[in-house]
Parts: sequence; C-alpha cells; structure tokens
Amino acid sequence: MKLTTTELNEKQLKQLSGCRFCVGELDNILSFDIKNNRFFSVTDEYGSLCAVIRLTDNNDYIMADLGVAPNIYNKDHEKYIVRKFKEECVLHYPLRKIVIQIKSSEERILKFLELEGFIFMKKYIRQTMTETVEFIILEYC
Repeated sequence: MKLTTTELNEKQLKQLSGCRFCVGELDNILSFDIKNNRFFSVTDEYGSLCAVIRLTDNNDYIMADLGVAPNIYNKDHEKYIVRKFKEECVLHYPLRKIVIQIKSSEERILKFLELEGFIFMKKYIRQTMTETVEFIILEYC
C-alpha cells in the first residue's frame, strides 16, 4: 500500500469536519487550534483519505493523534498507516519523544504501534461526551 502525507491548512481541515473515523474522532482531532498543531492527511495511491494525523509540540514531548478512516479499518492496512504515522512524527520532530493515547479497545492499532516501537506507559479511564472509556498511553523515543 503506497501512502502519501500532506500537511493540511485551515481551509482543508474545515472541509474534513464531520468525517467519522474509527480510531479517534476526527472532529475531536480537528477541534484543536491549528496555530498550535500540525495536521496531515494520509492518502492512498488513488487519492482516498485513509487517516488524519495531529501533532502538538508540548515542549518536552510531541502529543500525537491518529484518526483512521472506517474503510481502512480491519483490512490489514492499519500497519501501513501506523508506519506512515511514525515516519511523519520522526520526520517533523526528530529526537523528540512521541506520546499517543488510544482507546484500549483498538487492539489492532495498539498491536501495530507496539510493532513500530511504541512502548506501553499506562492505562487510565476518561469520561467522553458519550461514554466512559479506557485509554492507553504509549511513547516512542
């Protein structure tokens, strides 16, 4: 699977608002101020949107979010998305610690993050707008 990433501007982000993604809610990822975040689209060789990445510089580390499109999920393409996600993090923030939090129920994405070298740090419970969810925090150094 050949993937391409493109940094998104504010207009492009607004066009994505309302899309539903399985790993991370895209509207939640997009709700952050563009001035303090960098957003990237991940598209396949046909130009279809596969994922959105958000990177936030928190001085000591980079906080990352990954939203995977539903048409990609459970088709064994997640490993390519996760690999591209890690590549973008390292490309734009070399030698920085990358932190990602993900729902513990997203077992396939968790597996691929660990295969790419992300290390489990801790679990915690958080109340979202609709449910109580267990999250896992992983780091890549």
